[in-house]
Amino acid sequence: MRSRILIYRFSSFGDVLITIPVIMGALEAYPELTIVFATRNRFSSYFPEHERLRVISLDIEKEYKGVIGTYKIFKRLKSEGKFDLLIDLHNVLRTQLLNSLFRIGKLNTHKLHKNRKIKRDYISGRKREVLLSTMEQYLRVFEKAGFKFSLKKPDKRIIADSVSIKKSNHSFHIGIAPFARHASKSWSPDNFVELISVLNQSWDIQFYVFGSKAEFQKASLLKGSNIKNSCGQLSAIEEITTISQLDLMVSMDSANMHLADILGIPVISIWGGTHPDIGFRPTFQLPEDMISPTVSLDCRPCSVFGKEQCKLKSHPFLCLQDIHAKRVAERISAHLRKKS
Repeated sequence: MRSRILIYRFSSFGDVLITIPVIMGALEAYPELTIVFATRNRFSSYFPEHERLRVISLDIEKEYKGVIGTYKIFKRLKSEGKFDLLIDLHNVLRTQLLNSLFRIGKLNTHKLHKNRKIKRDYISGRKREVLLSTMEQYLRVFEKAGFKFSLKKPDKRIIADSVSIKKSNHSFHIGIAPFARHASKSWSPDNFVELISVLNQSWDIQFYVFGSKAEFQKASLLKGSNIKNSCGQLSAIEEITTISQLDLMVSMDSANMHLADILGIPVISIWGGTHPDIGFRPTFQLPEDMISPTVSLDCRPCSVFGKEQCKLKSHPFLCLQDIHAKRVAERISAHLRKKS
């Protein structure tokens, strides 16, 4: 039976990125399914072209801001024609209002369960229940909507361009995403300097540093003939293509971790004030590659998203100070030895 469904997610880059394997999996499993996906305008270029996928790009900071803007989103999406089903992968005030408007037209709606109480209990220490990854939670929403399929092992061809980057003559190519929006997820730049130094002693590596245009200057602290500062220098497709051809990515709890993950690239992720168990971990990575502090801290995790200040008044966060460059280098070396 033919189905045309509307989906939206308007939040952070990483949360939007990890809708891609789920959406593509649904399209593959259901050949008569058509999806219209609405998201922030700056994220739409990361989605692959597909004859049954239409991505709606919305500037929610300006044109579609606030309550009036939300009503304008509703009118914009209504203009796309009739839908058989609505899937809300965000479940915040904006999308709840949109859901209510669509339900007036009797459109069947399914939404993400955000497990807020479970997350609060985890942070407070009352109960430590491990949540599914966010990607797996998205999959559950599809299942409740009647679309049952499994997440496949990531394939870089799912969104990577067919054009290859010109690789250097180095033996290995490693991406570094050293930045995060919040201090509780930001490892000291000195640690990355030391990490690169330790790895250079044993391996022949070309490093690529990823981040935003605003982070280009900070990334210049990582100097060396084998270090390429790509912060803000690549288009979406160039970034995807470059990451898809890496041997490994080293990342904080940030969007580049998820981008590498859905491309099937091994990721060494570094966790401070946040925690992989609360759901934002990369879905396809090994637990031992998600590096957390070894020291026992009752205050950790202090946050779901990383926004909080350190409760111990430590700067940098004490949990991040406990993660040493040599430990991360050892884990990276374990991967490189397998590739040698």
